[in-house]
This record gives sequence, structure tokens and C-alpha cells, in this order.
Amino acid sequence: MTYSTLKIITEAFLIGDNKLPPKQESFLVLAEGALIEVATRADTMRLTVPLTHASGSNILRKGHGGHVIIFPVTPEYSASEEVVDATTVDIEHELCYAVGRLIARDISKDKGGLHMKVADRIIKDYNAKVYEILDSSVEDEVALTCMV
Repeated sequence: MTYSTLKIITEAFLIGDNKLPPKQESFLVLAEGALIEVATRADTMRLTVPLTHASGSNILRKGHGGHVIIFPVTPEYSASEEVVDATTVDIEHELCYAVGRLIARDISKDKGGLHMKVADRIIKDYNAKVYEILDSSVEDEVALTCMV
């Protein structure tokens, strides 16, 4: 998903409420904070790297089995609007909806709690899928080891 699309979905979440900030820099600050919050809570596969491939400055937190979650890459605040809008958000597509909800939570005058609940559900559902994949790959690895 691009930042342009992220803006559109966030605007949709805010229909009948406060609007997105007009300055691109303000939106990028909110997006960066929401991305970090999602990456802190979701076991995002896109941001998971072996510890040996991460530098200390870009490690957000510990992941599973010798892996870490790194900070998402975000556009420079000084980048042109065209460049920012065309940039891909550095997290899985379905988690972008949680990012949009968290941005909406920070802007909304009345529906912050609703946006937070939906973001929580998206992250919980995503993590359940990741754990299922991780569990099945461990089971497959064990089965292959037993066959040898």
C-alpha cells in the first residue's frame, strides 16, 4: 500500500469527524508513530530479520527464534508530496489498515476508542495467522528431521 492510499483510507475512517492535517509533515509524524506502534505489537514478517542482519540502531524489539523486529522505514519529512504519496508503506498490507486506524484514533474527536478497538483486532488477527505459520513450519521441520 502506498502512502497515498493510506491517506485515503484514513480519511474514510474519519468521515464525519476531524480531518487529516493539511501539512504533509504532520501526517508523516502521525503515520510514523502509528507504524512504530503497530510494529511494536504485531509480529510483522516484513520487518523481521535475523539478529545478525540488523544494526543496533534499527532494532525495535526482539522477535522469535534469533530474529528481531526492525523499525519501519518512513519517508523523509522534507520529501515532496509526490514522492511520499508514491512510497510504499513499510509494513504488510493488512497491517496498513491498523496504521490508518491508529492515525484516525489520534485525530478523532469522538471515535478514538472505536479506532483503537479495530486496530487491536486487526493486529490480533494478523498475529494469529503469523503464529499459525510459524507453528506449522516448526512442525514441518520436525517431520522432515524425523524422515532423515
